[in-house]
Amino acid sequence: MPVAREKASEWSYTTDKPADGWEKVDFDASAWKKGQSGFGQGAPNTTNRTEWRNDNIWIRKSFELSAEDAASELVLDLYHDEDCEIYINGVKVLETKGYTTDYLQFPMSNAKEVGKTGTNVIAIHCYQTTGGQYIDAGLSKKIPPKDPTKRVW
Repeated sequence: MPVAREKASEWSYTTDKPADGWEKVDFDASAWKKGQSGFGQGAPNTTNRTEWRNDNIWIRKSFELSAEDAASELVLDLYHDEDCEIYINGVKVLETKGYTTDYLQFPMSNAKEVGKTGTNVIAIHCYQTTGGQYIDAGLSKKIPPKDPTKRVW
C-alpha cells in the first residue's frame, strides 16, 4: 500500500470508539466511513486527503499476502503526529509515542508471526493529546537487494 505522499489508498475509518475486536480480520467495518490515506490537517511534510479534527481515529485496511509475501520481512512506513497503536490481524505489532515531522520506517519482524497467506488486516488507532493531527501508513516487503522494496498493497 502506498503512503499518501506517493498515491492515495482507501481505508475504512471511524472517529467514534469502535466495538471490541475492531482490529481483527472478521470485524464488520461496513458501517465505517471510507477515506483516502493522509488523515489529518496541516501537519508538516504531509499530503492531507481525508480531514480528521478530533482526538482519536481508528483506521483499518485489508490486504492480501501470497506465500512468498508472508515469508518476507514487512516494513511499515508511518507518519503519525502523536501516539498510535498498530495491529495486524488483531495482534499489536507496534506502539509509537510522540510527535514526528516525517515518515519513519519500522521493520515488522513480529508481523511475520501474525500475518498469513490470504486476507490480512492492518488496523491503527491514533490518538492526540495536543495540537493538530495526522496519520498515514503504508506496508511494503523487503525483497532481494536488486529491487529494494515492493508494495504489498
